[in-house]
This record gives sequence, C-alpha cells and structure tokens, in this order.
Amino acid sequence: MRLSIRLRQVQHNLAENGPLTTLYKVYFYIYGHLYDRLAGGLNTTSPETVETLAEDGRPLGDRSAAFPCHPRVLRHALMKLKITPQDVFMDIGCGKGRALVEAHRFSFGRLVGVDMISSHISITRGNLQKLGVDPELILGDARTVTFPEDASICFLFKPFPEEVIRECVQRLGSNVRAVILMGTSDLEEIAGYRLTRDYTHRPCSRFNYCIFERESVPQRLEAQPSQPVIADA
Repeated sequence: MRLSIRLRQVQHNLAENGPLTTLYKVYFYIYGHLYDRLAGGLNTTSPETVETLAEDGRPLGDRSAAFPCHPRVLRHALMKLKITPQDVFMDIGCGKGRALVEAHRFSFGRLVGVDMISSHISITRGNLQKLGVDPELILGDARTVTFPEDASICFLFKPFPEEVIRECVQRLGSNVRAVILMGTSDLEEIAGYRLTRDYTHRPCSRFNYCIFERESVPQRLEAQPSQPVIADA
C-alpha cells in the first residue's frame, strides 16, 4: 500500500484515538509483518482490499474482516489448556489464518477454519501449506454452516456481535471443551460453560481474552497432554 495512504490512516487514527492507541497500532502492524516474514513468508497481516471484500458480500469500505489476532496473546491462552493430539482446533471467522498458524505450533490433531470470504479461505490455505499443514477450511456463514463434530477447542476473535457469538457457541458439538473468545466483550456467562480465565491485555483491549470451559468435559479428552512445541516469531 502506498505511503500516502498509510500516512492518511495514521492521521485518521490520531484524530480518532489519540497518540498512544495510534502508536500501538503502528507497532502491531510492523510486528505483524515481521511475524509473517519470520514464520516463512506468510500473509496474515494486511486486510484485503475494499474491492475484494465488497465482491465477497462485505460492505464496501469494511477493512476489519481480516484484522489478525495477536499471536503471542493467543499462544498465552492455548498454553492454559491441556492440548492433546486428540484435540481439534477450530477458528470461527479465521480471516487469513493467523490463529491457525499459531495453533499448528501445538499438538492439535487437526486444524479447522471457517470464514465467509472466499479470498480469505484461499489465502489461509496458502499460508498453512507453506508450513506443511493441510487445514480443513469451510466457506460459509458461521450462523448456518455445519461445524465439525470432533472440534474440541474453538476460537473466536470477536468477529461478530455477542448474540451471534452465543448462537455459534450453542451450535457447537458436544466434544467442544473450551471456547477462547478474544476481544473486548461483556460476555460473562454462556450456557453450559464456565468462565475459567479472564486475561486483560493492558496495551490494547482488542486483545483481551476469556476462556470458557464446558461444565461437563468429554471423557475421551482427559488424556495426558503432549508438550506443545513453541517457537517465537
């Protein structure tokens, strides 16, 4: 993207959010590009063009659809759970797949991404294939698609209104034992789950997260966890 456009974005952020928030956004953008390069030349940082989003059914000018999660914060959340090779990680609203990139560092048996934008599905597949991973990617509206029955860890980076998040969670299969919700949220209760972690990312509330764990855990998931392989990027 041209430098003049970036400068206009910085000016807009300064006017809307002030210097501290703007500086953090600049840092996160630079951090994202370094993360992509060090992870193997990925493309998880820049939002898609407004033209692409419009073609895929998103409102013209909506650049938030592919805003990526903070990889270190998601890593922090996943390390709070006992991940085993029996677990299946599912990202609802996967964007360009950064959460799936982070999840592949752990011993998940399978990775699943759901998104309604076809270009995101293609980019996510390309990103994961560069890492030697073949994810299951589902193109469709999270409110209507059929989720895999064996998904056990579900991640949402608050891409939806809270009532849609509740609807998605209630449609998850009985094997889901934990839901990680990242972003500012007033959700404190979800039927059938208990809030077990509530993390505040003080530099930017966009990356706060909560972990909701199912009150009745499927017996097959109570195996001893294997040690996750964590590599900083």
